Amino acid sequence: MFCAHKGRLSSNFGKPAHHGKGAYYKRIFMRSSYEIKFAFFLDCNNIKYKYEPERFYFKDCTYCPDFYIPEWNLYIEIKGWWRFQDKKRFNLFKKCYSTKNIKVLMKPELEELGVLT
Repeated sequence: MFCAHKGRLSSNFGKPAHHGKGAYYKRIFMRSSYEIKFAFFLDCNNIKYKYEPERFYFKDCTYCPDFYIPEWNLYIEIKGWWRFQDKKRFNLFKKCYSTKNIKVLMKPELEELGVLT
């Protein structure tokens, strides 16, 4: 009988998610085409950033925002759509780290910025 461990007992606890179609950008593996396009946008606008700079640990899960822009003290989460577990982790992050600045950019916001054309 197969027994899947959850939370800290999982072999994947604290590791990046395996879903998505990623690729390398400047020798950094990014998990989505939107993230790659956003990184390119930041580079074109001379905005310094860190990709997946910090992992936040909770009782049964972890959360790692996509980008951090030090100059603005701002985390950025790039989303094409929300998976249930992603939304749960994001809300837990906002609740437990309410002093951290975080912004979600989805397709409409990325189009407005000119990231997606």
